Amino acid sequence: MVLQKKVTQLSNSNQILIIAGEVSGDLFGAHLAKEMKQIANVSISAVGGDKLKQISNTFISHIAGKHVVGISSFLQRFSFMPKLKRQLMTHCLTNRPKVAIIIDFQHHHTAIAQLLQTMGIPIITYITPNYWVWKDVKKAQKIARYSQSIVCIFKPEYEFYKQFSSSVYYFGHPFMQLCTPKNKPKIRSQIAFFPGSRTQEFYRYTPLFLKAIQQVQQTRAFKPVFSLPHSQYKEDLTRLLSDYNLDETCIWKQDAAQLMSQSEGALMSSGSLTLEALLTRTPMAIIAILKPISYFFIKYIFRLKVPFIGLPNILANQEIVPELVQHDVTVQSLTHIINQLLDHKLSTENYKLALNQINGDAPIKHVAQHIINKCQSL
Repeated sequence: MVLQKKVTQLSNSNQILIIAGEVSGDLFGAHLAKEMKQIANVSISAVGGDKLKQISNTFISHIAGKHVVGISSFLQRFSFMPKLKRQLMTHCLTNRPKVAIIIDFQHHHTAIAQLLQTMGIPIITYITPNYWVWKDVKKAQKIARYSQSIVCIFKPEYEFYKQFSSSVYYFGHPFMQLCTPKNKPKIRSQIAFFPGSRTQEFYRYTPLFLKAIQQVQQTRAFKPVFSLPHSQYKEDLTRLLSDYNLDETCIWKQDAAQLMSQSEGALMSSGSLTLEALLTRTPMAIIAILKPISYFFIKYIFRLKVPFIGLPNILANQEIVPELVQHDVTVQSLTHIINQLLDHKLSTENYKLALNQINGDAPIKHVAQHIINKCQSL
C-alpha cells in the first residue's frame, strides 16, 4: 500500500496527539508536550507511559515498555495492537486532533500511520525508527511519504532522510537539553548496571549481571548499583538481589544520568541511555541479546548488515565503546568487563566523535515551536 500525505482540514482544533511506544519516547514526548503547552494553548492527548500520562490532558493507553523487538514484534500485531488501534480510532473520531506525532515506535510506526491516514489526520514523525541505521530505503520512503514533517535527533539520520523528503529537520538530541550532569565526586568502586526498560531485556540481562557480580565479588570488593527502569520491576529486582545476597541499597530509583556521573563505570543494554553515558563521560560497555530465532532471521533472512549495535559506535562509525552481542554475552565476558571498569581500563577519549552527531541548542524547545508552526499552517 502506497501512503500519501493526505490532509483533511480539521475545525479549529487545538488538540495534539502524541504516540510513544518506548520508555525513552515517553520521556521525550512528555517534555515536548510541556514545551508546546508553554508556547500555545494546546490540549495534549497521548499514548505512552507514566510521564506522558502525567502531563497529557487525555491519556488513551499505557503501552511504553510493552513494545518488543525481534520476531515477537510481529506477534504484537495480533495482541495489543488491535486494542490500541480501536482506542486510537475512538479517540480520534471523537476529538479530531489537529496533528498526530509518532515518536519512534519501531515495527508499528507504519501501521499506526495507516490508521491515522484513514481519518485524515496529518502525521509528524519525531525520531524515526532505526531504518536509517539499517539503510532500509523502502521503509524510510514510506515514512517520508506519509509524514508532513520528519524531525530527526541524529545527524546521520537527518542526512539519510534528506534523500526522500524536503520536510526533514534536525535540532539536536533531546538529551542535549535534558541531561545536565552534575560534577559529583565518584563513589569509589561503584559500578552502575542498566538492564534495559523493555520487559524482555530486564529479565534476560538482570540474572546475567547478578551472576557476573557474584563472580567478581569472590575476588574483590565493589559496589554494584542497579538502575530501576520502571516501578513495575521493583518487586522482582528486590527478590533477585536477595537471591544473590544483595539488598535494596543496590537499587537506584532516581535520575539515570546522576547515577552514571557518580559511578566509575556502567554496564548497560543497548539503547538511548548509552547517550547519557556519553554526556556524563562514563566509561561503559554495551550488551545486546536477541532470541535465537530473531537473530537468525535478522542475520540470515533479512541480511541486515549493521557493524555495531550501540548508538555511540554507530554514531562514531567506529568502536569507541566495547560491545558484547548474542553468544559473546556470557558470565565470563561480563566479569571481564566489570574488572576492566574497576581497573579504569575503558577510555572515554573518543566519546566526542559520537557527541558531535547529536549536539544542538535547546532541541526540544525548537521541536515544540516547529510543531506549533506546522499546526498553524495546516
